[in-house]
Amino acid sequence: MAIRTESMTPEISAECVSEPFYKRPFDLAVLVIAHLLLVPLWLLLWIAIPLAIKLDDGGPVFYSQERVGRGGKRFRVRKFRSMVIDAEKGTGAVWASRNDPRITRVGRLLRHTALDELPQVLNVWAGDMSLVGPRPERPQLHVQFASHTPEFDQRLSIRPGMAGMAQVYGKYDLSPPDKLVYDLQYARSMSMFLDIKLLTLAAFNTVLARWGHATSDSPTQTPESPAPAPLTPSKVVPFTLTSNSSTTVVNDQDEEVDAVA
Repeated sequence: MAIRTESMTPEISAECVSEPFYKRPFDLAVLVIAHLLLVPLWLLLWIAIPLAIKLDDGGPVFYSQERVGRGGKRFRVRKFRSMVIDAEKGTGAVWASRNDPRITRVGRLLRHTALDELPQVLNVWAGDMSLVGPRPERPQLHVQFASHTPEFDQRLSIRPGMAGMAQVYGKYDLSPPDKLVYDLQYARSMSMFLDIKLLTLAAFNTVLARWGHATSDSPTQTPESPAPAPLTPSKVVPFTLTSNSSTTVVNDQDEEVDAVA
């Protein structure tokens, strides 16, 4: 099956960016403070979500996937399962849609609140991820996207995040090149103020169950968040997927095939 994606390619410089010194201390400080102040909430979430998943269909609570992180380092993430067991067994790898019928009843709520991402807090503690940054891609997808958009590798100059500018400001179905515009804009304009702003907006999206819906078509323009780089139309980008491949094809909301107990 071949999927063709109409997209825009950013006109960006090849300048290298590096992760600022504040990122790791900031992540740890936020996690420590959040856990100390919100102990009852953390306990409730870690008990209620697995219980709800089990009661919904009796399947495994977690699933794991390999992702590409800073400098190309590969690591595994765990998420709360939000799709039916063997979601793509009969169809092969397919793109997720806004109202994907494979998403479970509990999974739909988890996705709208982004609480399916909660186990990735462990990746932040381990240092593989940051609270804010570009969402990490599957290795196979990263290779595909980078082959059509060479600048895609620039995302690996900083740690991937649980929440990113593309997720906070962008639409659900942004194509990889379009997400890259947001990701590289964030990489060039990182600051503690911007991280606090994005985390605050992410928290509101979670409380209001607004993940998966656009908040605006472009980032808010502030000194810390400059206007997006100019865009020019690009050729149609082909992504070839095979139904008998072990590759899991995902968008930013993440498909799931390799569920584990």
